[in-house]
Amino acid sequence: MNKNEIIHYLQERQPYFHNTFRINFIGLFGSFSRGDETKDSDIDILYNIDKDIKLSLFKYLKIASELEGFFHKKVDLVRIDALKPKIREYVQRDLIYV
Repeated sequence: MNKNEIIHYLQERQPYFHNTFRINFIGLFGSFSRGDETKDSDIDILYNIDKDIKLSLFKYLKIASELEGFFHKKVDLVRIDALKPKIREYVQRDLIYV
């Protein structure tokens, strides 16, 4: 699995994520976006949904499970609102919007 394959999959699934979970945007960050991943690297995915929508733990786990099942790697899903400003700066340097 490489950066381009991850991005391609996320692009194909974007309508599904939006229609099913109301995800406004999704992006790749971290080692895979930089191209310095190792065989042990996880896949870091940033997402956002409207502030008035709550993503239940069940739905969060459903998304994570689907992604991990496809990628055969651990996936860290991070909602942009959960990032502290300093961390957000760091994440946005590597972020590839899908």
